[in-house]
Amino acid sequence: HLFLTSTSFYVPSFHHLFFFFLSELFLHLYLLSYVFFFFKQKTAYEMLRSLVGSEAHTARQFSITNGDCLRVFEGTGLTSLCASADWLFSGAYDGMVRAHSLKGRSSPIQFGPLSGAVLSLCHHGTKLFTGSADHSVVQWDLSALSRGATPKQQFVYKGHSGDVSAVCCLQDELYSASHDTTIQCWNTLEGASSGVLRAHSREVLCLTSKGSTELFSGSRDRTIRQWRTKINVQTFKGNHSAAITGLATDGQNCLFSTSEDTTACMW
Repeated sequence: HLFLTSTSFYVPSFHHLFFFFLSELFLHLYLLSYVFFFFKQKTAYEMLRSLVGSEAHTARQFSITNGDCLRVFEGTGLTSLCASADWLFSGAYDGMVRAHSLKGRSSPIQFGPLSGAVLSLCHHGTKLFTGSADHSVVQWDLSALSRGATPKQQFVYKGHSGDVSAVCCLQDELYSASHDTTIQCWNTLEGASSGVLRAHSREVLCLTSKGSTELFSGSRDRTIRQWRTKINVQTFKGNHSAAITGLATDGQNCLFSTSEDTTACMW
């Protein structure tokens, strides 16, 4: 699966990388020139799908095998996407989150609004995390979704002084990246702060993880930081001449990055 908005991407940790230039194929992705997706050779056809957030306030589901649009999910000013096995979650400028069923339900379940635009999303188990332009992160309990009920807020995390541009979960710990140049750490069981990561000199724009212990962060300072047990163990730099806007790993030894300089790199 590939899940995209016009400024970021989410990629599951599959083994084979396919690299596509989509500036002509998908014109509504006007801010993103390069796209990644992964899949296993033995993956069922139903898994070979992509979902793309567009300027026209819709999310589109495509077949990777032939490029056909399979389904369109309606939204309002989409800003971010993430997915579970059964749901596509979309965030929007209006502060609303919408859960679109991938198993046949026609109308989305809406929850919110937040006091600012929903800029980032992360799904983990029965939880959804939303990062907002109001500088906060909200943790939602998704257990009611299977009954068609609205998810409830569990915790609201406040500690940033800028937009929350990315959220990423490692086991029971949540990491949130912000325009305030920091990465905040949160205990999702207690709803409390568990630390702050400081290394970037400008806005932190994206996060991704490898396994259950490693975190990667990309910034407008044109560097990528690798974190292990909250310690910056390595810095990747030199290949991009502008902000790092997207990160993904293959779950093994490769890290992939996209940038405002219109290039993509493999590290």
